[in-house]
Parts: sequence; structure tokens; C-alpha cells
Amino acid sequence: RVLEAFNGKHALDIAAANDVDLFVMDLLMPELDGYGAILALRHQERHAATPIVVVTTEEGPIVEKQVLDLGADEYILKPFEPTNLTCRIKAAFRRQRLGA
Repeated sequence: RVLEAFNGKHALDIAAANDVDLFVMDLLMPELDGYGAILALRHQERHAATPIVVVTTEEGPIVEKQVLDLGADEYILKPFEPTNLTCRIKAAFRRQRLGA
């Protein structure tokens, strides 16, 4: 089941009301951007270890470092190959199972 949020605040509302196995988000969202959403999710005990994959047009080593430092598990630039997204999601779940 896939739940879609319209902005970062809506994503947090969905996360609060549902069991979520994975977050895929952009950085550029209204009301609450991806940076704020990642930070908020990582401060919730319920989602402290839930994998977060960022898919965005925001690029550069500074952006990537910031996103990963905030707690995202993967950083993918748009446009992307769907198989690359699938592989990165599987890798995030493997790391979660290993407790890395």
C-alpha cells in the first residue's frame, strides 16, 4: 500500500497515523521541506529507524552530506533509473535489518 503526502507536514501527519515501512521524499515541498521532515521523523521514536530515501533535483556534495547527516538512508538525483531506485530501497532495508 502506498500513501501519498502533498507536502512535508502532511507526510508527518500520515506517519503519525499509520505504520510506515519506508519514506520516499523530495527536498522541495511546501509547508515543511524534506530537510525538516527528515529531522522530525528521526526525532519520533516510531520512525527513528524507518528507511528514508530522498529523490530530488537538489544536488551537490553539501546537499547530499546534509541530507545524510539529518538521517536519510539514500540520496538519489532526478532523473533516475527505476531500477536504481529499487536497488537503493533494497539496500536501505538490508541495512535496517542489520541494524546499521
